[in-house]
Amino acid sequence: MDEYNIDAKAEFAAIPERVASGSAFFDQVYPGWHNKIDVNELDVACNCFCIVGQLYGAYTYHAQRLFGGAAEGVPYGVYADPLLMENIEYYEALTLAWIEAIALRHNTVAAERESLDA
Repeated sequence: MDEYNIDAKAEFAAIPERVASGSAFFDQVYPGWHNKIDVNELDVACNCFCIVGQLYGAYTYHAQRLFGGAAEGVPYGVYADPLLMENIEYYEALTLAWIEAIALRHNTVAAERESLDA
Protein backbone atom coordinates (compact mmCIF):
# COMPACT_ATOMS: atom_id res chain seq x y z
CA MET A 1 0.00 0.00 0.00
CA ASP A 2 1.51 3.32 -1.01
CA GLU A 3 0.62 6.71 0.39
CA TYR A 4 -2.15 7.21 -2.18
CA ASN A 5 -3.98 3.95 -1.57
CA ILE A 6 -5.89 2.81 1.47
CA ASP A 7 -7.06 -0.63 2.43
CA ALA A 8 -10.78 0.10 2.74
CA LYS A 9 -11.47 -3.42 4.01
CA ALA A 10 -9.01 -2.88 6.88
CA GLU A 11 -10.53 0.53 7.60
CA PHE A 12 -14.02 -1.01 7.87
CA ALA A 13 -12.66 -3.81 10.08
CA ALA A 14 -11.08 -1.22 12.40
CA ILE A 15 -14.39 0.56 13.09
CA PRO A 16 -15.36 -1.37 16.26
CA GLU A 17 -11.92 -0.86 17.82
CA ARG A 18 -11.92 2.83 16.92
CA VAL A 19 -15.40 3.39 18.38
CA ALA A 20 -14.31 1.60 21.56
CA SER A 21 -11.24 3.87 21.75
CA GLY A 22 -13.42 6.92 21.16
CA SER A 23 -15.88 5.83 23.84
CA ALA A 24 -13.06 5.39 26.35
CA PHE A 25 -11.61 8.76 25.36
CA PHE A 26 -14.93 10.56 25.87
CA ASP A 27 -15.44 8.73 29.18
CA GLN A 28 -12.29 10.51 30.35
CA VAL A 29 -12.89 13.97 28.91
CA TYR A 30 -16.71 14.15 29.01
CA PRO A 31 -18.24 11.75 31.56
CA GLY A 32 -21.81 10.87 30.62
CA TRP A 33 -21.18 11.89 27.02
CA HIS A 34 -23.41 9.11 25.69
CA ASN A 35 -26.43 10.71 27.36
CA LYS A 36 -25.89 13.91 25.35
CA ILE A 37 -25.87 12.32 21.91
CA ASP A 38 -29.07 12.40 19.88
CA VAL A 39 -28.70 9.17 17.90
CA ASN A 40 -31.55 10.23 15.60
CA GLU A 41 -29.41 13.16 14.48
CA LEU A 42 -26.03 11.41 14.69
CA ASP A 43 -24.05 11.57 11.45
CA VAL A 44 -20.31 11.10 11.73
CA ALA A 45 -19.88 12.68 8.29
CA CYS A 46 -21.47 15.93 9.46
CA ASN A 47 -19.39 18.57 11.21
CA CYS A 48 -22.19 19.50 13.63
CA PHE A 49 -24.08 16.21 14.06
CA CYS A 50 -21.09 13.95 14.70
CA ILE A 51 -20.06 12.93 18.24
CA VAL A 52 -17.73 15.90 18.70
CA GLY A 53 -20.19 18.26 17.04
CA GLN A 54 -23.01 17.26 19.36
CA LEU A 55 -20.84 17.45 22.48
CA TYR A 56 -18.77 20.55 21.79
CA GLY A 57 -19.81 22.23 18.56
CA ALA A 58 -18.23 22.14 15.11
CA TYR A 59 -15.78 19.24 14.68
CA THR A 60 -13.12 21.14 12.80
CA TYR A 61 -12.61 23.63 15.62
CA HIS A 62 -12.80 21.26 18.57
CA ALA A 63 -10.83 18.42 16.98
CA GLN A 64 -7.74 20.61 17.17
CA ARG A 65 -8.18 21.04 20.91
CA LEU A 66 -9.22 17.44 21.61
CA PHE A 67 -6.96 15.45 19.29
CA GLY A 68 -4.41 17.89 17.90
CA GLY A 69 -6.12 18.12 14.51
CA ALA A 70 -9.00 16.81 12.45
CA ALA A 71 -7.25 13.74 11.03
CA GLU A 72 -5.98 12.80 14.48
CA GLY A 73 -9.58 11.85 15.32
CA VAL A 74 -9.35 8.76 13.07
CA PRO A 75 -8.14 6.39 15.85
CA TYR A 76 -11.12 7.47 17.96
CA GLY A 77 -13.70 6.71 15.27
CA VAL A 78 -14.80 10.30 14.90
CA TYR A 79 -13.18 11.02 11.55
CA ALA A 80 -12.29 9.10 8.39
CA ASP A 81 -8.93 8.80 6.75
CA PRO A 82 -8.85 11.61 4.18
CA LEU A 83 -8.68 9.02 1.38
CA LEU A 84 -12.04 7.64 2.57
CA MET A 85 -13.77 11.01 2.80
CA GLU A 86 -15.95 10.34 -0.23
CA ASN A 87 -16.91 6.82 0.91
CA ILE A 88 -20.45 7.26 2.23
CA GLU A 89 -20.66 3.57 3.17
CA TYR A 90 -17.73 4.04 5.55
CA TYR A 91 -19.39 6.96 7.30
CA GLU A 92 -22.68 5.06 7.49
CA ALA A 93 -20.92 2.08 9.08
CA LEU A 94 -19.09 4.36 11.50
CA THR A 95 -22.30 6.15 12.47
CA LEU A 96 -24.09 2.82 12.99
CA ALA A 97 -21.24 1.56 15.18
CA TRP A 98 -21.57 4.66 17.39
CA ILE A 99 -25.34 4.20 17.63
CA GLU A 100 -24.84 0.58 18.68
CA ALA A 101 -22.18 1.54 21.24
CA ILE A 102 -24.46 4.19 22.75
CA ALA A 103 -27.43 1.80 22.85
CA LEU A 104 -25.27 -0.80 24.59
CA ARG A 105 -24.24 1.76 27.20
CA HIS A 106 -27.84 2.75 27.82
CA ASN A 107 -28.86 -0.91 28.14
CA THR A 108 -25.96 -1.64 30.51
CA VAL A 109 -26.85 1.31 32.74
CA ALA A 110 -30.51 0.26 32.78
CA ALA A 111 -29.57 -3.31 33.71
CA GLU A 112 -27.30 -2.08 36.51
CA ARG A 113 -30.10 0.08 37.89
CA GLU A 114 -32.52 -2.86 37.80
CA SER A 115 -30.07 -5.07 39.69
CA LEU A 116 -29.64 -2.39 42.34
CA ASP A 117 -33.41 -2.06 42.72
CA ALA A 118 -33.86 -5.82 43.10
